[in-house]
Amino acid sequence: MGEEDCFAANKLGTGLLDGFVRYRGYSADPYSSLEDFADRLSHFVSSMIILVLAGVTMTNVYFLRPISCTLPTAPDGHFTVFAESVCWVQGTIGLNIDDPIPNDPTDWDELKERADISFYQWVPFCLSIQAMLFYLPHLIWQALAINSLGDNLECLLTRAKKANQVDDRGARQNLVNACADHLCKLSRQHADNRTNTWSALQHYLTRIPGGRLFIVGKRMGNRIAFLYLLVKLLYLANALGQLFIIMKFLGQRDMNMVTFSQYLFNILKSKREWGGSEFFPRQTLCPVKVPHLGVRNQVYTAVCALPVNMFNEKIYIFLWLWICFVFLVSVLSLLTWLGRLALQRYSRDFLREFLAVSLLAPIRLPGDEYVGDGRGEEELSDPLVNKFLREVVRCDGNFIIRMLRLNAGDVVTGEILARWWKMFMQSEERNRRDLYAKIPDYMPGFKITPDAPPRPESNGEPRTSAERRRKSVV
Repeated sequence: MGEEDCFAANKLGTGLLDGFVRYRGYSADPYSSLEDFADRLSHFVSSMIILVLAGVTMTNVYFLRPISCTLPTAPDGHFTVFAESVCWVQGTIGLNIDDPIPNDPTDWDELKERADISFYQWVPFCLSIQAMLFYLPHLIWQALAINSLGDNLECLLTRAKKANQVDDRGARQNLVNACADHLCKLSRQHADNRTNTWSALQHYLTRIPGGRLFIVGKRMGNRIAFLYLLVKLLYLANALGQLFIIMKFLGQRDMNMVTFSQYLFNILKSKREWGGSEFFPRQTLCPVKVPHLGVRNQVYTAVCALPVNMFNEKIYIFLWLWICFVFLVSVLSLLTWLGRLALQRYSRDFLREFLAVSLLAPIRLPGDEYVGDGRGEEELSDPLVNKFLREVVRCDGNFIIRMLRLNAGDVVTGEILARWWKMFMQSEERNRRDLYAKIPDYMPGFKITPDAPPRPESNGEPRTSAERRRKSVV
């Protein structure tokens, strides 16, 4: 294949990959996801580490010299090289020092069925599968976050991060408005307008501490957060399962997770060498059969050293320690998110304070409109804010706002939340006007008193909070 053909094939493959990425909505940036540090530590950092180790192991096994054998009674010539190739292909036999060496081919066959050692050939593939398992929960969450939960949440994060990076003030405001409109429409699509008994019972149960984690549904406003917690549990299950697999690779048959951990840490503390394991023996035996015409096959016993197994042991000892660290970080992250999402009063207080910080200080530049509306914190404690947090933001909105803070920053997330709040205020104002407009139809003698004239402004600024609020609405 010529250079032009290679270039064309590479271009075709790149084009297909880019098309698939655009079709699915994925981002090439591993940090452009609604995930926290613990999730990235599992699906990105751990997967990359294991894949690098798999590549190093594959090079050592398939391209270097993973086995070295000697035959005390070998024929002349290159028979030792031939024996090493045979032993590497067919595998060797792990045998204790005190065990007798078989003399009969039948005994060799029985021993090989019981103690065949060829696992080192599969270590690169096992490591690759382990890396895939670390990445699998991320793929599941990506599939859920892209259009499966009612909307493209990854697109929301991409817009927020882009708003945090653009220099043009108008483009930034347009992106912030688009994110807020996205959240506003999503909350309306998932609004609970049911009036049956089951809906009332569900809402009653969600008022119990932790109840919103068990009464799950799109109309309950907690489905996105609940599925994210399930993905967190998948990360934990994967880490725990891989620790169990590594224990089976390195430990003895009579070891459990506790005894293996104690044994491993004692070895590391005493700075002694690892004593070997059933899957990774360092010295083995290998029967090499040489057929002769007209006579019985001659069997030569090769004593083989497997330096690759010492390297494999070190890899899995390192992975054990690393996965223990990842498991602890994932547990802390899960507990943190449980507290953030289950404790309703804490969640509302956090959102109320965050909204107050985003609205308290009005910023007016020459030729620009207000960024904040200067509302006092006492005005944010009114029932209207509670309605906004209980009926509009809810658990899923709390989760999305926190994720935007983690991935896009506090400033742009505060602007998005403030704009979402203003959209809610506009909607409430329209509903109030529509209600007042319908009153004369039911009460012919009722008249609506016109609004009082506005108070004079000081230095061009409105005096009352209502005037400030009306002027600040974009």
